[in-house]
Amino acid sequence: MFLELLLLVFLMNESNEAAEQKDTNEQTVSETIQVTASGFESLISEAPGEVTVISQEQIKEKGATNLIEAIQGHAGLFFSGEGVGGRKTITIRGLNDKHALILIDGKRIAASNAVMGHSDFEYSWIPVNSIERIEIVRGPLSALYGSEAVGGVINVITKEATPSWKSSIELGGGVREDDRGGESTRVGFYTSGPLSSDMVSLQVAATYSKNESVPFQDVPYSEIEGSEVTSVSTGLDVTLNENHFINFDATFTQDDRWRDASSRGKEYLGEYDLAKQQFSLAWKGIFSKVMADVKLYYSEIDKDAISTYKSGRVKKSTDLVSNQVLEARFYSEIGSHRLSYGGELRKEHLESATLTTKEDDAQYQALFIQDEWSTGKLLLTTGIRMDDHEFFGSEVSPRIYGVYELTENWNLKAGYGGAFNAPTLKQISPNYHATFGPHQFFGNPDLKPETSKNAEVGFHYQRARVHFRAIYFDNKIKDMIAWNKIGQEGHQAIYEGINIDKASTSGVELEYDYHPPCGFQMSGQLTFLDAKDDTTDEDLLYKPEQSGNIRLAYLFSGMNMKFGINGRYIGKQLTSGSELSTVSLPSYSILDLFATKRFNDMFEAQLYFKNITDKYLLDESDDFGYVEPGRSYGLILRASF
Repeated sequence: MFLELLLLVFLMNESNEAAEQKDTNEQTVSETIQVTASGFESLISEAPGEVTVISQEQIKEKGATNLIEAIQGHAGLFFSGEGVGGRKTITIRGLNDKHALILIDGKRIAASNAVMGHSDFEYSWIPVNSIERIEIVRGPLSALYGSEAVGGVINVITKEATPSWKSSIELGGGVREDDRGGESTRVGFYTSGPLSSDMVSLQVAATYSKNESVPFQDVPYSEIEGSEVTSVSTGLDVTLNENHFINFDATFTQDDRWRDASSRGKEYLGEYDLAKQQFSLAWKGIFSKVMADVKLYYSEIDKDAISTYKSGRVKKSTDLVSNQVLEARFYSEIGSHRLSYGGELRKEHLESATLTTKEDDAQYQALFIQDEWSTGKLLLTTGIRMDDHEFFGSEVSPRIYGVYELTENWNLKAGYGGAFNAPTLKQISPNYHATFGPHQFFGNPDLKPETSKNAEVGFHYQRARVHFRAIYFDNKIKDMIAWNKIGQEGHQAIYEGINIDKASTSGVELEYDYHPPCGFQMSGQLTFLDAKDDTTDEDLLYKPEQSGNIRLAYLFSGMNMKFGINGRYIGKQLTSGSELSTVSLPSYSILDLFATKRFNDMFEAQLYFKNITDKYLLDESDDFGYVEPGRSYGLILRASF
C-alpha cells in the first residue's frame, strides 16, 4: 500500500507538468546543497553518496528536542531499542549503532556508545535551536572521516552568525493522555549578531527540556526513563580580512536520567549524571589556489551511574571518555579536478574503574586525499585514507564513486568503498578487566578493526516539484568483535574479545518528495532490508524487514497555517527469546499530527498530537524490548525578533 501510494503520487506529478510550467511562484522541491559527502559544496543529485538534508524548518515541524526525533522518517535509518528506560539508538542500513559516525560541524564528539553500556548519550550534545541543518550520508565514508563511518555519517551543522542582531525564544510543553507520567517541558533561547562592525560576531543558544518518567502499566518500574537536559553553546566568529577567518565555539550539556528498576529481585532507583563538553578553535584561509581549514578541538563525556537500593545500599560507577583532535584539510581546484587532502592527529582517553590502571589512551594518525573529476556528463570521485593506530597498526580505506547524467532530470549513481571500525579502548586495552556477576572480561591488544566492503547503485530524478531516488545497497562486514569464552575460574566464566563474526546487509531505499500546486506537500520513504549473521546464516536481531514513512501537509498561505500528518511503519523483526531462541515481533504503525499557525513576522504557535492511535507495543507482543511513547499532545510557542 505504501509503495502504491508513492507510485500514484509520481503519476500525479506527470499529469501536472503543464501546471508547473505555467506557475513558477508555487513552492518547489529545490536542489539542496550538501558538504559532508565530498568536503565540497555540491547538489544532492551530484553528490558522491546518498545524502539527505534535514532543514531547520523540518526540525521545528517535528518539535524535536534531540537528534533521534530530528532525523526520524528517512529511508535507510533504523532506531533500535537499548533495553533500558525506553532508550533507542540510530543505525544506518541495518548496521550497528557504533557504525554510524556523528559529527558536529564536521567534528567528532566523544562517542560513548561503544564504551558505556546502553548508551544513547550521543543524541543530545547541543541545543536543537542552534542547528541549521542535518546532513545524513548513507554508505562508507572512512576514506574521508576514518573509524566508525562504516554505515554512514550524520553531520549536524550549526547556524552561522547573522550580520544583524536576531533572536528567538521558544516555550512548550506536553502531556500524555493516560496520566501515567511523561509530562514534558521545553524552553529555548537563541541570539546572534555582530559585536564589532563586520569583524566579530557572536551567537548563543540555550535549551532546557524535561520529560517525566513513565512506569509500566502493571509494575512500578519505568518503561520510559525521566530526563532533564540543559544545553548551552556559544560561538565567536572573527574576520581577520577577506581571506582569513577564525572561529571559537564551546558547548556544555548536563544530561540527567532517572528510572525505577529491579535487578535480581532487588528494587532500586537508577540515576545517570552525564556532563558533556566540547571546545573548538578553527582557522580558514583562502589563498590563490588553495583553501585551508584547520581545527583544534576537545570533547568529553563524563558519566556517573548511581543505583540506590531500598535497603539503603548505594552502588556507583564512573566512566569518562575524551577526544583531542588536530585536523587539517586543504582544498584545491586544478582544471576539471577538485582535490581535498589533509591529515588528522587524535588522542582518545578513557577513565574507568574497569581498567587496572584506572585510565588508558590511544593515539591515531591519518592522511587522506580525494579527487573529484568532472568529465562532461560523468562526475568521478576517488579517494583513499590511511589511519595508523598505536595498538592495531594501519588501516587503508579506499573509495570510488561515479555520478552520470543520463538526461536533464535523471542521474545514475554508483559507488564502492571500504570502511573500518576500530576496537574500543576497553576491548583492545591489556589493562581492561571487568567483572559482571558470574562473568569476567579481559581486553585483547591483538584485536583487529572491524572492516567492511560496501557497494551501492541507483537513480535520482529531479524536477521543479519532485525528487525521487531508488538505491540498492550491499554491505559485507568481517572481523566483527565478539566476546569469546577462554576459561573458567570457579563459578566465573572468563571472556576475551576476538575477531570472529561476519555479517551482511543489503536492501533497497526509495524516497519521494512532491510539492504539487495549491499548497500540498507529499513525501514518502520505504526501505527493504535483508540483514544476516554470515557466521550462523541467521537473520540479525532488531532489523525490520521493511520500514517506511509518509508525510502529507497542506499550507493555507492566506491564513499562514499548515496542517500535516506523519506516519511511520516498522515491519516485522526478530528479537531474542527464552533459551537462546528468537521471536518474530509484529509490524506496527505510528501516526502523528501537527498544526502550525504564524500570526505575524514575530509569533508562531504549533500544536502536536503524537501516536494518535495510542499504539502500545506490549499489547502487540510481550517480547518488545522497547516502547513507543503513548498518545500525547502539546503546544509550542515561538517568537523571533
